[in-house]
Amino acid sequence: MAAAFAGGPDAADGGQTPEQAAMASLYERMGSLPPQLQMFMRGCPRELEDKRDRINCREIVMRNLLALASGVRRNVCWNLAPDIPGYENHLSVMDLLFGKLALLDYQGAELSRRHPAADTFALVAARLTDVERVVRIEVPGRPGLYLFDVHRRGQGPLLVVWDQRDSFTGEDDPPVPFDWPWPASRAAAVDAFGQPQPAEVLDGRLRLQVTDTPLFVAAG
Repeated sequence: MAAAFAGGPDAADGGQTPEQAAMASLYERMGSLPPQLQMFMRGCPRELEDKRDRINCREIVMRNLLALASGVRRNVCWNLAPDIPGYENHLSVMDLLFGKLALLDYQGAELSRRHPAADTFALVAARLTDVERVVRIEVPGRPGLYLFDVHRRGQGPLLVVWDQRDSFTGEDDPPVPFDWPWPASRAAAVDAFGQPQPAEVLDGRLRLQVTDTPLFVAAG
């Protein structure tokens, strides 16, 4: 891409702008590119598309919790959807950077198709309803463990926890045990994908298996 842009605004190839020529060259070599880049490109292998969706869902939870724990009081998610139905331009750098971050897409003329990230964003919004403050708790001897105590108005305890790992390969690592004081007799855990996960309460302590996928844990 740098080589294409180095020619300046007149370095068009076959009527293409330098940006379009650079992107076309990138797509021609798609199969040889690192999977971390391929997953942002249109027409990438299905397994990379699914992995990018999972990464996006995890980071929607992570980034919102980190922001709230830092004092941010209101978050919005960009982008919601394409501006118009049926629009796609894989020769745009903006599409490479942001095209797959949309929560929704069109089915015909209706904005009704939900990407996995839309369900995760809705989950975050529902779990954090009436939030008053979010506090990150440092866990002794576990610097990679991210634990947040969420205080919600008129509601019971809520913890959010994950094990910080490489965003691309971390899901291949095994879960790690985690236990923490818990004020209720039961607990219910759901992950960033909306899937219930095992949570045990024994002798006043919560016991979980934690991965790089954030868990929301509330009184069951």
